[in-house]
Amino acid sequence: MLRESEDLCRKALEEDPDTGEDEIEDELGVIKVQTAYAYHRLGQTSKAAKLYAQLLKMKPDDASLIAVASNNVICLNKDKDLFDSTKKARVLLNSQLKQKLNARQKTSILLNRCLLLLYTNQTDQLATLVASLDSDSELRCLIRAAQLHREKKIDEAASLLREYVNHHQDDAVRVQLTLSQIHIAKGQIAEACDVLKGIHRLQHRPGMVSCLVQLYTRLRDAESAG
Repeated sequence: MLRESEDLCRKALEEDPDTGEDEIEDELGVIKVQTAYAYHRLGQTSKAAKLYAQLLKMKPDDASLIAVASNNVICLNKDKDLFDSTKKARVLLNSQLKQKLNARQKTSILLNRCLLLLYTNQTDQLATLVASLDSDSELRCLIRAAQLHREKKIDEAASLLREYVNHHQDDAVRVQLTLSQIHIAKGQIAEACDVLKGIHRLQHRPGMVSCLVQLYTRLRDAESAG
């Protein structure tokens, strides 16, 4: 559908003789970012990376578009190609740019910036950034847990996440999912299931049901093996 929208938009713009190719590409930027994000979510990371690169190379006039694409590339890179991610992160520090972003976009950019500092071992800058966050925020909890996990302090990370969940039962989905991942990595399948069952907002989602079925199957197999 996005590809079809891009084709229709291009045809409409090309009918105007006063619209040049650069302007057309600029107008199509939003659709290209959405298409790249769709590929990213579908796990087709190479296609997503190629589209993001093409868009950023064109240097569109819309600064918020550059910010979203740059942030998504950082997310795509994860702990790889840190030099590229660091360059793109500098774009996101523009104060004028921040005024054009909504709250969700700002949170996503802040999270990726924290993770980049974590990956590059810039502990002092990370500590300063984390300290500026609301002490009761989910983001601060997740970043702190990531720090502890990177330092191999797995039990401390789990304890921090668990404490947050206990105080935010109805609004801690990301923290609960992270906690369940830690339990799974430690082979604590029953504990992971308990955490996942406590995420009431997701309990009837097909993905959650499928995940629990697989985990309970693993748990039953492990019990049988014992």
